Amino acid sequence: MPSGKIYDRLLSLPLFQGLSYADLSAIVETTRFDFKSYGIGEFITRADTSCTHLYLLMSGEAEVSTQSDDHSYRLSETISGPLLIEPERLFGLTPYYSRSFMARSECRVLSIEKQAVLRLCADHLIVRINLLNIMATLSQRQQRQPWRQAPKTLAERIVRFVEQHALRPAGHKVLHIKMERLAEELNDSRLDISSALHELDRRGLVILSRGVIDFPAFEDCLRNG
Repeated sequence: MPSGKIYDRLLSLPLFQGLSYADLSAIVETTRFDFKSYGIGEFITRADTSCTHLYLLMSGEAEVSTQSDDHSYRLSETISGPLLIEPERLFGLTPYYSRSFMARSECRVLSIEKQAVLRLCADHLIVRINLLNIMATLSQRQQRQPWRQAPKTLAERIVRFVEQHALRPAGHKVLHIKMERLAEELNDSRLDISSALHELDRRGLVILSRGVIDFPAFEDCLRNG
């Protein structure tokens, strides 16, 4: 039986918000919740594998890695729990994880089988509404992206490129990409890309090394990029 502290963490997650302790206790009694600890360097989920479970990062810090279709660049992010891991990947046209989640510290993870999630939605209106809200929020954010004001400078375009590929618009991020490839993505010259990146570096917003652009605090780029 989960402890009261874990109950509090579950109730803080969007999927279970609005439930009472009694409701959650009833769910725990009839639903298999698997708790597992992941050590540093262990994968919680891997990109392109079948999404058969809903994973909830209860505590700890994980590295999220997303790769382009042609494997020419990759974005790594650092995230902390509590977090639902790609709940939208349980259903739809491609029910496979799009990102890899690897533990950067000891991570406590709860997993629920897909069929159990479906039963929860069928039996508990609040869970069903919460899941619909999660999906709707993700969809609305994506639909809004093309209508945002266009970046005015090349530096802002670089920041927007990273933001559009990121899981969250904040925190530590590392873009592994060659300058020529970034120039192709942004339809600009390698020289101009280099100049814009070195300007961001001079302002302390990024750290540059060969094939790597490190954003220590990406929210600073959004405010000052």
